Amino acid sequence: MNRTLLHGIKVVEMSGLAPVPYCGMVLADFGAHVTLIKKRSETEETSLAERMAKRKSVHALDLNSPNDLQMLVKLCQASDVLLDPYRPGVLEKMGLDPIKLLKVCSKTPKS
Repeated sequence: MNRTLLHGIKVVEMSGLAPVPYCGMVLADFGAHVTLIKKRSETEETSLAERMAKRKSVHALDLNSPNDLQMLVKLCQASDVLLDPYRPGVLEKMGLDPIKLLKVCSKTPKS
C-alpha cells in the first residue's frame, strides 16, 4: 500500500457513526493528514474507535461554544476536505452552513 499517495492532503473529520471514521482511517492510511474533531463529552473509547483513530490527530471541541465553532472553521480553512457525519440540516443548526463553509474555506481560486 502506498502510504504517501495522499501526502499533503488535509482532512477534518467530525466524529460520528462508522462510515465517516472508516473513511478518515482509509484517507490517513494513504497519507492524508486527518484531524479528528471529537465532542468534549466523548470520553469513552471502544477498541474499534481507537483502531479507526490511528494516524489521526485528535481535538476535543464543544460545538455549542462559539469559540470552539470558530476554531473548527479555522481548521476547515486550512483543510482540503471536511468529513461530515450528520444528517442534512445539522451543520446548519450549528451555524456551519456548508455553502458558507465552501466560500470561506475554498482553497481553489475562484474565476
